[in-house]
Amino acid sequence: MKKNIGILNYGTGNISSLKNAISKMNMTPIYTSSVNRLSKCDVIILPGVGSFDTAIKYLKRKKIDIFLKRIADSETKLIGICLGMEIMCNSSEESRDKIKGLGLFNGNILKLKKSNIGWRKILLNKNYANKYDLKKNTFYYFNHNYYFDGKKNDIFANVSNMGHIPAIVTKNNLYGIQFHPEKSHGDGMQILHEIINSL
Repeated sequence: MKKNIGILNYGTGNISSLKNAISKMNMTPIYTSSVNRLSKCDVIILPGVGSFDTAIKYLKRKKIDIFLKRIADSETKLIGICLGMEIMCNSSEESRDKIKGLGLFNGNILKLKKSNIGWRKILLNKNYANKYDLKKNTFYYFNHNYYFDGKKNDIFANVSNMGHIPAIVTKNNLYGIQFHPEKSHGDGMQILHEIINSL
């Protein structure tokens, strides 16, 4: 069954690559800030370019944060990519105004000692290793200065050779992806497709 994919417009940067990735999956992305339109979607994606404070302030000003918190108790999948994942957490060290995040993931966003930019492999958490099979020698594109620090049970996969840095976190119908699947070529699109459709 074809899914309705909503991409939340909350003032972030260029999302053309994400829209193109969704379109290549034979799905039509709906790019909008309208809660009414998003409420009709099966999957909602929070894209990943911009600053924590700018994004959270926009969501709270438009009261979209209230809608997203309701999504956490529904069957709708909510996927955050990079910044999108970070705003789903309790707080972030990036926030100059000490603004709280959405609190959907019980964790905080901490600053890396060194930026993680480039192509990296990811490793499944041992709790998931027997359930899912990721391709070996597959690289995904990372570009971030902050990382998720939270419950180990919520960590689906870590960055290879950087064991304390989660690559994917999940909780019920919520998913956070630290890398950019839409910029990770075919393998990135494949894992995004699997999250949308099966995981």
